[in-house]
Amino acid sequence: MRIRSVTALAALVVVAACTKPPLDEQQKTALGDSVAQFVAGPFLAAYNSGNVDSMLALYAPGSGVQSAENGMIYANREALAASMRAMYGTAHATYHFTLATPQVTVLERDAVVYSTMVSGTMRDSAGVVTPLALAWTGVFVRTAGGWKVQAEHGSMPPAPAAPAKPARNRR
Repeated sequence: MRIRSVTALAALVVVAACTKPPLDEQQKTALGDSVAQFVAGPFLAAYNSGNVDSMLALYAPGSGVQSAENGMIYANREALAASMRAMYGTAHATYHFTLATPQVTVLERDAVVYSTMVSGTMRDSAGVVTPLALAWTGVFVRTAGGWKVQAEHGSMPPAPAAPAKPARNRR
Protein backbone atom coordinates (compact mmCIF):
# COMPACT_ATOMS: atom_id res chain seq x y z
CA MET A 1 0.00 0.00 0.00
CA ARG A 2 2.82 2.37 0.83
CA ILE A 3 4.47 1.90 -2.63
CA ARG A 4 1.21 2.80 -4.37
CA SER A 5 0.91 5.97 -2.31
CA VAL A 6 4.49 6.98 -3.08
CA THR A 7 4.00 6.20 -6.80
CA ALA A 8 0.75 8.21 -6.91
CA LEU A 9 2.39 11.13 -5.12
CA ALA A 10 5.36 11.04 -7.51
CA ALA A 11 3.00 10.99 -10.51
CA LEU A 12 1.10 13.96 -9.09
CA VAL A 13 4.35 15.90 -8.61
CA VAL A 14 5.45 15.14 -12.19
CA VAL A 15 2.08 16.24 -13.65
CA ALA A 16 2.10 19.41 -11.54
CA ALA A 17 5.65 20.22 -12.65
CA CYS A 18 4.72 19.78 -16.32
CA THR A 19 1.58 21.91 -16.13
CA LYS A 20 2.28 25.52 -16.96
CA PRO A 21 0.07 28.24 -15.51
CA PRO A 22 -2.09 30.14 -17.99
CA LEU A 23 -0.66 33.25 -19.57
CA ASP A 24 -1.65 36.59 -18.09
CA GLU A 25 -2.52 39.55 -20.34
CA GLN A 26 0.98 41.03 -20.15
CA GLN A 27 2.52 37.72 -21.22
CA LYS A 28 0.00 37.35 -24.06
CA THR A 29 0.80 40.87 -25.25
CA ALA A 30 4.54 40.22 -25.18
CA LEU A 31 4.15 36.92 -27.01
CA GLY A 32 1.87 38.46 -29.64
CA ASP A 33 4.31 41.35 -30.11
CA SER A 34 7.21 38.94 -30.61
CA VAL A 35 5.35 37.09 -33.36
CA ALA A 36 4.30 40.38 -34.99
CA GLN A 37 7.95 41.53 -35.01
CA PHE A 38 9.03 38.20 -36.49
CA VAL A 39 6.46 38.44 -39.29
CA ALA A 40 7.26 42.09 -40.05
CA GLY A 41 11.00 41.34 -40.02
CA PRO A 42 12.55 38.01 -41.04
CA PHE A 43 9.30 36.49 -42.36
CA LEU A 44 8.53 39.40 -44.70
CA ALA A 45 12.19 39.68 -45.73
CA ALA A 46 12.21 36.02 -46.79
CA TYR A 47 9.13 36.54 -48.97
CA ASN A 48 10.51 39.74 -50.48
CA SER A 49 13.79 37.96 -51.27
CA GLY A 50 12.05 35.60 -53.69
CA ASN A 51 14.16 32.70 -52.38
CA VAL A 52 11.78 29.74 -52.11
CA ASP A 53 14.08 27.79 -49.80
CA SER A 54 14.15 30.75 -47.39
CA MET A 55 10.37 30.95 -47.54
CA LEU A 56 9.93 27.22 -46.95
CA ALA A 57 12.18 27.47 -43.89
CA LEU A 58 9.41 29.60 -42.33
CA TYR A 59 7.01 26.65 -42.29
CA ALA A 60 6.79 23.90 -39.68
CA PRO A 61 8.75 20.77 -40.49
CA GLY A 62 6.98 17.61 -41.59
CA SER A 63 4.01 17.05 -43.82
CA GLY A 64 1.40 18.53 -41.44
CA VAL A 65 1.58 22.03 -42.96
CA GLN A 66 -1.68 23.18 -44.53
CA SER A 67 -2.25 26.13 -46.83
CA ALA A 68 -5.36 27.40 -48.58
CA GLU A 69 -5.45 30.23 -51.08
CA ASN A 70 -8.33 31.41 -53.25
CA GLY A 71 -10.05 28.05 -53.51
CA MET A 72 -6.87 25.95 -53.72
CA ILE A 73 -5.86 23.70 -50.83
CA TYR A 74 -2.25 22.62 -50.40
CA ALA A 75 -2.67 19.77 -47.94
CA ASN A 76 0.99 19.24 -47.13
CA ARG A 77 4.41 20.81 -47.25
CA GLU A 78 5.29 19.20 -50.60
CA ALA A 79 2.22 20.66 -52.33
CA LEU A 80 2.95 24.09 -50.84
CA ALA A 81 6.59 23.88 -52.00
CA ALA A 82 5.51 23.00 -55.56
CA SER A 83 3.12 25.97 -55.61
CA MET A 84 5.82 28.35 -54.32
CA ARG A 85 8.36 27.11 -56.86
CA ALA A 86 5.85 27.64 -59.68
CA MET A 87 4.99 31.18 -58.49
CA TYR A 88 8.53 32.35 -57.76
CA GLY A 89 10.26 30.29 -60.44
CA THR A 90 9.37 32.64 -63.28
CA ALA A 91 12.57 34.11 -64.63
CA HIS A 92 13.01 37.79 -63.85
CA ALA A 93 9.68 38.11 -61.99
CA THR A 94 10.03 39.87 -58.66
CA TYR A 95 7.60 40.39 -55.83
CA HIS A 96 7.48 43.00 -53.11
CA PHE A 97 5.03 42.87 -50.20
CA THR A 98 4.02 45.20 -47.38
CA LEU A 99 1.83 44.40 -44.39
CA ALA A 100 -0.96 46.37 -42.76
CA THR A 101 -1.35 46.49 -38.98
CA PRO A 102 -2.02 42.90 -37.90
CA GLN A 103 -4.54 41.34 -35.60
CA VAL A 104 -2.70 38.88 -33.35
CA THR A 105 -4.40 36.34 -31.09
CA VAL A 106 -2.36 34.27 -28.65
CA LEU A 107 -3.93 30.82 -28.31
CA GLU A 108 -1.34 29.44 -25.90
CA ARG A 109 2.37 29.67 -25.17
CA ASP A 110 3.28 27.89 -28.37
CA ALA A 111 0.48 28.89 -30.78
CA VAL A 112 -0.43 32.30 -32.17
CA VAL A 113 -2.81 33.41 -34.94
CA TYR A 114 -1.68 36.37 -37.06
CA SER A 115 -4.00 38.07 -39.60
CA THR A 116 -3.29 41.06 -41.83
CA MET A 117 -3.93 42.65 -45.18
CA VAL A 118 -1.02 42.25 -47.57
CA SER A 119 -0.37 44.58 -50.48
CA GLY A 120 2.35 44.24 -53.02
CA THR A 121 3.51 44.22 -56.57
CA MET A 122 4.76 41.68 -59.06
CA ARG A 123 7.16 42.92 -61.74
CA ASP A 124 7.54 40.62 -64.73
CA SER A 125 10.51 40.28 -67.09
CA ALA A 126 9.12 43.02 -69.35
CA GLY A 127 8.95 45.44 -66.40
CA VAL A 128 5.16 45.36 -66.21
CA VAL A 129 4.02 45.90 -62.62
CA THR A 130 0.90 44.16 -61.38
CA PRO A 131 -0.58 45.21 -58.04
CA LEU A 132 -1.43 42.47 -55.56
CA ALA A 133 -3.66 42.46 -52.49
CA LEU A 134 -4.80 39.72 -50.16
CA ALA A 135 -6.01 38.98 -46.68
CA TRP A 136 -3.67 36.51 -44.97
CA THR A 137 -3.91 34.52 -41.76
CA GLY A 138 -1.12 32.32 -40.44
CA VAL A 139 -1.21 29.98 -37.48
CA PHE A 140 2.27 30.02 -35.96
CA VAL A 141 3.62 27.32 -33.68
CA ARG A 142 6.76 27.54 -31.59
CA THR A 143 9.33 24.91 -32.57
CA ALA A 144 12.93 24.28 -31.57
CA GLY A 145 13.82 26.41 -34.63
CA GLY A 146 11.58 29.32 -33.61
CA TRP A 147 8.14 30.37 -34.82
CA LYS A 148 6.90 28.47 -37.89
CA VAL A 149 3.70 28.53 -39.92
CA GLN A 150 1.62 25.39 -39.34
CA ALA A 151 -1.43 26.53 -41.32
CA GLU A 152 -2.32 29.55 -43.41
CA HIS A 153 -5.09 31.00 -45.53
CA GLY A 154 -4.90 33.76 -48.09
CA SER A 155 -7.67 35.25 -50.16
CA MET A 156 -7.64 37.98 -52.74
CA PRO A 157 -10.48 40.47 -52.70
CA PRO A 158 -12.91 40.24 -55.58
CA ALA A 159 -12.30 42.48 -58.56
CA PRO A 160 -14.21 45.74 -58.42
CA ALA A 161 -17.63 45.46 -59.97
CA ALA A 162 -17.98 46.99 -63.39
CA PRO A 163 -20.01 50.15 -63.35
CA ALA A 164 -23.63 49.51 -64.21
CA LYS A 165 -24.58 50.49 -67.72
CA PRO A 166 -27.22 53.17 -67.77
CA ALA A 167 -30.60 51.93 -68.87
CA ARG A 168 -31.44 52.82 -72.45
CA ASN A 169 -34.10 55.35 -72.87
CA ARG A 170 -37.01 53.54 -74.51
CA ARG A 171 -39.10 55.86 -76.57
